[in-house]
Amino acid sequence: MVTTTLIPNRLLVYARQSVTEKKTGSHSIDSHIETGTAAGKEKFPGVPIFAFSDPDTSGDSDIKSREGGGAMMRFAEPGDCILLVKHDRIFRSMYKFIMAANEWKQQGIAFMALNIPYDYSTPEGELIWHMMMSIAQIERQQAIERTKDAMRYRRRHGLPCNRNAPVGHKVVAQKARCDSRTIRWPGFGVTAFLK
Repeated sequence: MVTTTLIPNRLLVYARQSVTEKKTGSHSIDSHIETGTAAGKEKFPGVPIFAFSDPDTSGDSDIKSREGGGAMMRFAEPGDCILLVKHDRIFRSMYKFIMAANEWKQQGIAFMALNIPYDYSTPEGELIWHMMMSIAQIERQQAIERTKDAMRYRRRHGLPCNRNAPVGHKVVAQKARCDSRTIRWPGFGVTAFLK
């Protein structure tokens, strides 16, 4: 349980359920809302709690473009606290989470994730926050490098770097199934090229 010196004006509980989780039933959005609400009542008795959720939503999408997330961000004001049961429920990557949380901090909106037991309003929490930001920056730089390496490799071998034909070729057909006259490019579906 996180101990905190923060007393928010309002508590905004947020939960997201991915498309896969909805299909398999492996994660209940209601259970995260209930867990967050119960934790909020225990930590901050008497503070109004508002719940926002996004069922069947990709973690790659921007929070402001989501129905529930967008409503929460429009509703949030300085002095509020966003409560997440798990930080990965809002974004897939640590980098996106850190960037959003940094924006919230600048707007005077606090946040906490029950699975990361630190109070970011204390000096120790601030230290942990800066370490997480550094790790997120490294994660982002490594992803950019991997993408650049893959594109260099594909160019060197005459493979497409996107859905366009390789240099010197033109697309003659896009097919749903493979046959003897088509070439399969990994990650790009089945496309036939003419030199």
